[in-house]
Amino acid sequence: MGWVAPGSGRFQMHSHNSVGRGPEGRSRRRLGAIVAAVAAVTCAAWLVRAAVSGSGAGKSGSVPKTAIHTVRVTSGRLERTIRLTGTTAPERFAALTVPQLRGSRHGPNSSLPSSSRAGTSAISSAPTFRASGGSSSSSSAISTAAAPSSAAASSGASGASGGAAASAQAGGATLANALNRFSTPSKAASSSGSSSGKRTALTSESDKGSTASSLPGGSNGPPAVGSGGGGDDWHVILQSVVPPGSHVRKGQVLAEFDRQYQLVRLDDFRAGANTMQESLKALRQTLDVESKAHKASIAAAKADLDKARYDLKTIPVQSAIAAERLKLAEQEASARYKELLSEVKLKEAARASEWRMNTLEIEQSKIELGRVEANANKLLIRAPLDGITVMSSTWRGGEFGQIQAGDELHPGMMFARVVDSNSMIINATLNQSDIELLRVGYQAHVRFDAYPDLELPARIFSIGAMPKTGGFRAAYVKEVPVVLKLDRLDPRVIPDLSVSVDVVLAAEPSAVLAPLEGIFTDAPGAPGAPAARYAFVGTAGGWERREVEIGLTNNVAAVIRSGLRPGEVIASERPPQEMR
Repeated sequence: MGWVAPGSGRFQMHSHNSVGRGPEGRSRRRLGAIVAAVAAVTCAAWLVRAAVSGSGAGKSGSVPKTAIHTVRVTSGRLERTIRLTGTTAPERFAALTVPQLRGSRHGPNSSLPSSSRAGTSAISSAPTFRASGGSSSSSSAISTAAAPSSAAASSGASGASGGAAASAQAGGATLANALNRFSTPSKAASSSGSSSGKRTALTSESDKGSTASSLPGGSNGPPAVGSGGGGDDWHVILQSVVPPGSHVRKGQVLAEFDRQYQLVRLDDFRAGANTMQESLKALRQTLDVESKAHKASIAAAKADLDKARYDLKTIPVQSAIAAERLKLAEQEASARYKELLSEVKLKEAARASEWRMNTLEIEQSKIELGRVEANANKLLIRAPLDGITVMSSTWRGGEFGQIQAGDELHPGMMFARVVDSNSMIINATLNQSDIELLRVGYQAHVRFDAYPDLELPARIFSIGAMPKTGGFRAAYVKEVPVVLKLDRLDPRVIPDLSVSVDVVLAAEPSAVLAPLEGIFTDAPGAPGAPAARYAFVGTAGGWERREVEIGLTNNVAAVIRSGLRPGEVIASERPPQEMR
């Protein structure tokens, strides 16, 4: 068929098989010629190689060694190993936890002993001694001279005793106020006068210090934190902390929690303790004054008794009524003197008891002060050893993140660790079926995924007595924990790096080695007889079959006891029969 091109008067004929006549057809013809030429050359080379191989075999029987894959016999160290996987961890580390603060051992509704709240009867109002009525009111001219002096002495002793009692009450109240800084005010405001002999000291807000209103549990004092009472806990807000990964020295400050409240509270406790010390000194003086006043009372009573006895000598010149009065006055003075003498031991025991009770309360205040000082010191965290800081994680803003300054933490929570980078271990696991191959002390080679060029020696430090729980894996997959200790350290090794560990089960330090693919074995002829092992050694005359004796083997090589020498080339595949 044909067609006339528009605008030309030429007639062109196109057939369906004439496509190769254009430019595209010429390109395809050239490509086909090149392919045909390459195929011809390849075929000719194959024919020439076959002819040469046939002629060579007919003449000398030599076999070109390049037709068979070969390996070389070497010498060196061979190790049989088993591989474990694990992570690095520090052998020595210190866990830093949020301090558990301890408050006063008295709860919000408790108070100090009643002796501190209401005082004691030890420092009571001293008795008022009365002069004998006969000596003061007698109309006798003999007794009127002595009676005033006796009465004055007695009244002076009574005044001294009363002043001592008043000062004792004041000193005891001050001391009780100091001791009761965290106690509930007593409701027993008692004492209806100096005759009751009781002191009552009520605790006011001013006695509790500037932090009384902000104490947990109210102004009555903090609850016994951690003692099972179940009160509010202390605030623990991390104020500052060293950056994670920092190298720290022992004793260096690592973290500080907000200590302002505890420091203010410490000042209040210290001021209260000083007040108690001064009050105790005043009490000492008060007890001394009371003792001297009691001795003065005894001396006055003795003087009254002596006077009454001297007055008895005037009975012969006295009327019957006056004589009877003198006798009664002597009996009364004698009874009074005996009463005061009998009170000496009781008074001394009371004063000793009062002193002992207050000294015990002073010691108690020192213990409380020590607790507050300990609280303030606990909020300043220092490094217990040299090492690297590793921060823990906490839940913040819907995700886990490293603990940082400003976080509010709970008491007892671990917020960081200080790890000793000079002593690292490997926490690895091994399947229960292979654990019997390991022993403590076996050498190992540790390789790090983070540092492919780093290899460190290690040894097995301990093997777990029980397998680990399966966790997310199947229950029948049991692994036994194995701990290895690195014998040599590297600054790049930090905790929680993944590693692979090759534990050396057996080793030949210096031996002839051959790859396992070059050792062949035939099926044993007789039952129970060991199979013969041999290798094909390349020689000038072809492949020579040679019996070998092997020793230690691993997954890739074997120790050759006899039959091969270092440097020889052996076949890694069986040569054809015509090449042997």
